[in-house]
Amino acid sequence: MSYGWRRQDGLVVEICDECGFDTRRTADVGTGLRAVLAAMHDLLTNPDADQRPAEGTWSAAEYVVHSIHVVAETVAEVADAAGVPPPTPPIDCPSALAALDALLAGPTGPQLDTLTLVTPFATITARDNLYHALHDLEHHLLDIRRGYGRIALTRGDDLHTTVR
Repeated sequence: MSYGWRRQDGLVVEICDECGFDTRRTADVGTGLRAVLAAMHDLLTNPDADQRPAEGTWSAAEYVVHSIHVVAETVAEVADAAGVPPPTPPIDCPSALAALDALLAGPTGPQLDTLTLVTPFATITARDNLYHALHDLEHHLLDIRRGYGRIALTRGDDLHTTVR
């Protein structure tokens, strides 16, 4: 996998050649983050949510815990850049959605394009930081789906397996 940030028309565009993420195809970062968190929450209902698909590969539940941490860190970074107190740190998908909504609905929301954060790689806007979090979460959503597929194939669920 490789991904990179490119400057295009004054904006930072993040593109990934593995999961296909491209900020130019996401109209609203808040909507994208809400959708991926909702999808993760739904995938946790799978009975295999706590099972690792392979040694060294996280279970769906572990990916979601990590993703909640990513949201918490990102929301805290953006709130800090805005000089506002961060929302209560999230502990699950619903509270991550609430923290995100509080950030976007508060005084920080309209400032997403003017607030800057300095990273080891570049100075980016708060919106760029949220897009990076969205990419991370979308990648983990793909990882969760792949994991469930591997578990089903390994277990031999009533499937006809085709190798290409």
